[in-house]
Amino acid sequence: MIELIKNMVMQQIAGKIMGGASNAVAEQGAGAFISMIQEKVTGGGIGELTSMFSGEGSGQDMISGFQEKLGGIMQEQGIPAAEATEQAGAVAPDVFNTIKEKFASADPSDAGFDISALAGLAGGGGLGDMLGSALKGNAGDLLGKAKDLF
Repeated sequence: MIELIKNMVMQQIAGKIMGGASNAVAEQGAGAFISMIQEKVTGGGIGELTSMFSGEGSGQDMISGFQEKLGGIMQEQGIPAAEATEQAGAVAPDVFNTIKEKFASADPSDAGFDISALAGLAGGGGLGDMLGSALKGNAGDLLGKAKDLF
């Protein structure tokens, strides 16, 4: 799922960023997006992510954080600060909305966007697998597996 999200983010950024640095910005921006998601998962924010991507939460703090990171990446690639801020401000909400639409989609081509698989972004195995099980309704197994960590 990480690759699906990363590719979707890269497409979104590349399609909206103007200038010769669009490919580098798209690649680095997608990496920053994935890092933000992984940090949220490993930091205990899986509930906030699932809420945001299922349409129940706004995720405004994540959108603002991504906008700031993307603007910084654009400036590093030579885009003037004012232009970078403007473009990042337009792109960041669109990226989150597109990803949210993919998670909500019933289209079989979007089947890889499974909200319960977000826990796997924690790096796989261990805590990520336990969170995934809890999200799928196996919370009883969570306590049993948690004691194995200690």
